[in-house]
Amino acid sequence: MLGNALTFHDALKNLRNCRHAWATEAIERMKKGNADPLALKVVFEQIMRAREMDFDDCLRMEFAATCSLAQKLDYRGIREPLTH
Repeated sequence: MLGNALTFHDALKNLRNCRHAWATEAIERMKKGNADPLALKVVFEQIMRAREMDFDDCLRMEFAATCSLAQKLDYRGIREPLTH
């Protein structure tokens, strides 16, 4: 689905133009606020970087990103499910 997307906004545009049911559902979930915007952009960046990494480096990147995001007060992607 990333297609030739070079930026998060390109990928989002590609997703909006996709006719598959899962793409429509993903867009609807984002609209309803079920996806944290910061988390979406971080995951996109991780996917782009992971193309050039081995598995161990991907795991290190994931761990670092998770630790960093969990410490941010305005990040609700991890904190909300853990506190409710």
